[in-house]
Amino acid sequence: MNTVTKLAMIAITGSLLMPMAAMASDKCKNIDITVQNKTGSEIRVKKIKHYDYDKSKWRSNFNVSNKISNNYQKTYTKNLQYVKNDETMVAVYYYNFRTGNNSWAYGSKFVCNTNDNVTVVVN
Repeated sequence: MNTVTKLAMIAITGSLLMPMAAMASDKCKNIDITVQNKTGSEIRVKKIKHYDYDKSKWRSNFNVSNKISNNYQKTYTKNLQYVKNDETMVAVYYYNFRTGNNSWAYGSKFVCNTNDNVTVVVN
């Protein structure tokens, strides 16, 4: 293989890898997600996910298993994929011990930046 052919192959390989590298770096890092329990009962947080408005889909379904007493809160630090500097919203799936039901609670829409804080109030 001559030098020109090798250089062409390196250029092609590099151009194919760039989109993957760009996607991998599109993480909104170290986001503190605080879940406040205002249900009047103890809850168990089961999952946390976030919405990617650019692709119109929910992402990063984090499985957790933490009880939170009424009028208390718990903070989770997560990296949110595909939403760096983009609008997103966080949702929390939880079990309410008083009602025996599983439900989703949704936070407000926000633009995600590294080290942001977001709160989801579970009513």
